[in-house]
Amino acid sequence: MLLNTLEATKSLKQAGFEETQAEAIVQMVNNTEKKIATKEDLLNLRKDLMQAIEQVAIKLEAQINQLRSEMKLLRSEMDAKYDRLESSIDAKYNRLESSIDAKYNRLESSIDGKYDRLESSISWLKWVSGLQSAVLLAILAASLYAQQ
Repeated sequence: MLLNTLEATKSLKQAGFEETQAEAIVQMVNNTEKKIATKEDLLNLRKDLMQAIEQVAIKLEAQINQLRSEMKLLRSEMDAKYDRLESSIDAKYNRLESSIDAKYNRLESSIDGKYDRLESSISWLKWVSGLQSAVLLAILAASLYAQQ
């Protein structure tokens, strides 16, 4: 809203201002009014800002939803990798356990066989030792009998 320059200048002159002073004041007021926002300007600005905020909120919500979807996908992929890793570890554990059991059984069988052979050897040595003792006793007895 611009001042009526002619009327404003006339009023200022009547108040005691010189014409150049009055014109300068009226021009300054007109320039200042161009920089002052009206209530309507502020309401329009508010409306524009609210629309911009709403658009940003919509974009932000879309990005948040996209991130949530990506996080769900990553979680699903991680769960699948975890399951595969767990299965792999279980399979390797079972193979290792089977291998250890087989080696244990072979070692136990080997030890049992060696124990049985050792026991058999001991029994044979006892038999031979007993036989030697019997032969010695027989010789000794024969020798004693021959001396009598």
